[in-house]
Amino acid sequence: MGTILIATICSIHAIAEEVSVEKAFEMVAAEIPEKDVNVYLCKNYEDKELYWQFFVDADPMANWGHKCYIAKVLKNQTNISDGLVSLQEHNFFPDIELEEYKVNIGATSTNGIITDCVEIKALPEGYNFNAGRPGKNYAIIISGGVNKRINYSRYWNDCSLIYRILTKRYRIEKDNIYVAISDGTNQDLDINLTTSSLYPHFASSSLDLDFDGEDDTRFAATNKEIAMIFEELTERLTADDHLFIYVIDHGKRGLNIKTNQTESCICLWNEEELYASDLRDMLLPFRNKGVAISAVFGQCYSGGFVKPLSNIGCVVAAACGEEEFSYGCSNGQYDEFVLAWSTAMCGMDVFGNKVSSDFDGNNIVSMEEAFWYALANDKASEKPKYSSDPMRVGKYLAFNYIPPLIDMKLRDSDSDNLILSNNIIRCSWDSPDIWLRNSDDGIEVHQPVNLLNSDKAYINVRVFNVGRTLNEGNYRLDVKWALAGFEAQKRYFDEDIDVNNYPRGGNIGSIEIPVVEPFNSEVVCIEWSIPDELKFAFQNEDVKIDDFLFYAEIVQTDLPDAPSSETTDVYAEVMKNHRAAMKNVVFVDDSELTSQLLMGNPGNATVYYAINLLSDGNSVSDFLNEYNFSIQMPQSFYDKWRGAGGTTSCKTSFVKKGYMNFMFNSGSDYISGIPVKGGRFRTSPDFFNQKAQCCSSICGYCLKNRI
Repeated sequence: MGTILIATICSIHAIAEEVSVEKAFEMVAAEIPEKDVNVYLCKNYEDKELYWQFFVDADPMANWGHKCYIAKVLKNQTNISDGLVSLQEHNFFPDIELEEYKVNIGATSTNGIITDCVEIKALPEGYNFNAGRPGKNYAIIISGGVNKRINYSRYWNDCSLIYRILTKRYRIEKDNIYVAISDGTNQDLDINLTTSSLYPHFASSSLDLDFDGEDDTRFAATNKEIAMIFEELTERLTADDHLFIYVIDHGKRGLNIKTNQTESCICLWNEEELYASDLRDMLLPFRNKGVAISAVFGQCYSGGFVKPLSNIGCVVAAACGEEEFSYGCSNGQYDEFVLAWSTAMCGMDVFGNKVSSDFDGNNIVSMEEAFWYALANDKASEKPKYSSDPMRVGKYLAFNYIPPLIDMKLRDSDSDNLILSNNIIRCSWDSPDIWLRNSDDGIEVHQPVNLLNSDKAYINVRVFNVGRTLNEGNYRLDVKWALAGFEAQKRYFDEDIDVNNYPRGGNIGSIEIPVVEPFNSEVVCIEWSIPDELKFAFQNEDVKIDDFLFYAEIVQTDLPDAPSSETTDVYAEVMKNHRAAMKNVVFVDDSELTSQLLMGNPGNATVYYAINLLSDGNSVSDFLNEYNFSIQMPQSFYDKWRGAGGTTSCKTSFVKKGYMNFMFNSGSDYISGIPVKGGRFRTSPDFFNQKAQCCSSICGYCLKNRI
């Protein structure tokens, strides 16, 4: 706090002149450094007979505290033209009675409670990724207000908006949301319905935040009642749950007598304060339980909460830095940062316009995505802050997805975000995180097996932990092999199943998964001793047997193995969960660009396959512009296929005696109804192709260049 004295030296014999209140105001306005201000005349103060005293709000749209002044002007001065003004700088609204003298530069408005709200639509049922899991969302909404003069109605609007988003958009149970606003359930006047710090429009805050006729505010925003909330929630929450904290109104920087440190604080009702380190201590019991915690702060100096809370493992977003102010919207109806953050979580703005806040398109707006949206759309002169510990938990944590404590997973494709169910991923048979190397060289590129010159190969699998804590070693990785083909069942990994007297598949081995950091990954390498029968089979010209399917599955060792039938479809197993993945590819020589693919049917009934091109991230049309892709079918087989009702959209022509050619000209072309009788394995027609993918319903595999 400082004092600026602007004075003139006058003759001792000069005659004093009386300074009118209008003149005094002009003198104050001329000396105030800021120009966007509100000015108030003080009513009761010491030495009132000697001075005119004004209060100057130097930043009217900022939340308290922020820069302000007490300005004093002598009522009698010897030389009014020179002026005598004393400016004393403060950073919080004074506890003195005021009357609005002039608001000539910063305007006020009577905005009040926003009741004409756009309907908030619930997320579709399929987008609740917490369904069927034990974790629940809990929330604490705090708006202190300080006192009725500066408890602006926009803070109530902010609380109403986030409350409606939580209950309507995300269907969070009302009993799980604890609301503490100003004086709580007290019916006294406690809210100012204008953006002015005067009180011509006082009211009692409504307890009904969602306009359904039922009270939602149950607590006063005081230290005592907030402590009661935390105490109750400590008993309710478990490690599977998520605790969300939302704070709006005023903030300060001050001395916390408990720590003897200058800290940011939340201004509570009746001039109480809640410091950052005190809130951190209240959250420690939840972190010790393993509860996921996120917090959004909208008050001035809120950046001072980021480090203390992220240091104990919270995801934190703040409207501004620890030495900065936060601001209300220009229309005074909401606060700038928290409005943008809430808009991101809602998927639409307060006018009903859809917004794009789900940046990765996974139907989840994470805490991180909401922050980035708010940062990009915050129009005020504030610098929002964000932190997450572990660093990537905020990338996953959302109201419709609470990451488990430990979550070991495998990816099916580059687009697999490890959250969405696999059944929406089309090319699930070419996991980027499974690769074979003929030597343990650390290179992460898949190779064909060297069956001529090597007795062993190395299967590498990248394992992810998308949980919030370290895995404790209670997981193993099982790896198996089978011949590459259109179809596979778990029985194929039984070494007794054969193709033309050669093994159809087998077990490679099991290995304990090492400790993996939260939201991180580790590569697990397992050595494969190649069966001699495969090396012999490689020399056989009757069947192609040098391309393989590799299947990896995560098993939790402290639980009984899940029951699994020998006839379990490997493709279905991969697509129904994230603990299984496969690499099912065929390498095609550059010199030949042809391949025969194995289609198996170990069942009793005939299976009918369909073949079509699917993209693995590259455009099918771009591929077809660069390569000709066709399938050749023997005439005898073609006649039987046609007679059995087989169909195609491909252009057909005879290319040589006894063969029909099917030319694929677009990504929509297909051949359907290719029969494989029960208990038979059929080699497919020849493919002419550099890289493509084929499927039968939900299964398929990939053709790649040899390396």
